[in-house]
Amino acid sequence: MYELHTMPAVPALSHRDELGLSCAELPRGVKRVGMDAYYGCRSLRSLSLPEGLELIELSAFYGCASLTSLELPRTLRELGDEAFACC
Repeated sequence: MYELHTMPAVPALSHRDELGLSCAELPRGVKRVGMDAYYGCRSLRSLSLPEGLELIELSAFYGCASLTSLELPRTLRELGDEAFACC
């Protein structure tokens, strides 16, 4: 089980529906991407996830329709339901 409140994270809902966001490079040290963090970012084309990332929560990247490819880090332990649905 994860101690969610102590993990360095991209907060839940932090970039939800940012229609002008075309790229996101998560910094080293981020361990978790919160629920719906990038939900509905339809223009997101480029996404860089750092080694060390362990958890991508529910619907974190739901609806990022312009995202066509992605490399998941080897350190990823848990991928939430519908994390990349409708991409």
